[in-house]
Amino acid sequence: MDPNDIKTGLEAAKDLGVPIEKLSENALGKPTTELGEGLGNLFWLVFSPIHTARAVLEPRIKGFQKRIEERLSQIPEEQRVEPPLNIVGPTLEAAKFHIEDEEIRNMFAELIASSMNVKSQDKVHPSFVEVIKQLSSFDVKVLNILLKNKHWPIAEIVIFEGAEELTSAGSYQVIIDNMMPFPEMDFSNSDHYSAAIQNLCRLSIISIDSEKYYIDLKRYNQLYEHVVLEQAKVAASIDSKFDNCKIDLKKGSWSFTSFGNMFVDCCFKNDPVE
Repeated sequence: MDPNDIKTGLEAAKDLGVPIEKLSENALGKPTTELGEGLGNLFWLVFSPIHTARAVLEPRIKGFQKRIEERLSQIPEEQRVEPPLNIVGPTLEAAKFHIEDEEIRNMFAELIASSMNVKSQDKVHPSFVEVIKQLSSFDVKVLNILLKNKHWPIAEIVIFEGAEELTSAGSYQVIIDNMMPFPEMDFSNSDHYSAAIQNLCRLSIISIDSEKYYIDLKRYNQLYEHVVLEQAKVAASIDSKFDNCKIDLKKGSWSFTSFGNMFVDCCFKNDPVE
């Protein structure tokens, strides 16, 4: 989005011919009573400048508004509360720059809805806005998969020389790190998955312990049978510097952090599937 396309709220109001005293009506032509007056006013102030400058974004802005309204309608009236300004203000402002990405803007909508539900409001943390801003669509895809596969194994594909088995005392070289049994992952795109997992770790959504592994070693069968391990062996076999070397998995473990569990509870509509 071109920053020059963004006008101030007052400029947008002037362009639209909307008197300042009518800021309680949003630029998309719907009364703010559907969102509530406070949230509706903020929504108008944030999105009307973009709507005025670039009408092509109107369907996405309306879609975002509709998503919020739908989520709020699912909250029992007795549980609905006013959202904290330090949550809803930054959330709407951040969503303005992600309005073209449906997955990301839906997370912002979920965060707003969570902040207006008395049963989840105490889980909402101001930093969640910044976390969402630092996620790509691919990161969100990976995160959704992990939510449905919390018992997946994780490992590094490593190459080592000499010993028959990989030991903690031996030296090795990592070929692929953060390997999980993603169905669409192969040797050529494994770095994208690894980077996404690293970003989720950086944001403290998940944590990885490369020094501890699961007692039930059968959990790692999915990795031993995965195409990536076979492709890594083929790649190493055609590189002469890896002659007489062996490839194996350095097993690890991972889990969602307490912060991560709160984040997904507030920013994803569907409950995780174990």
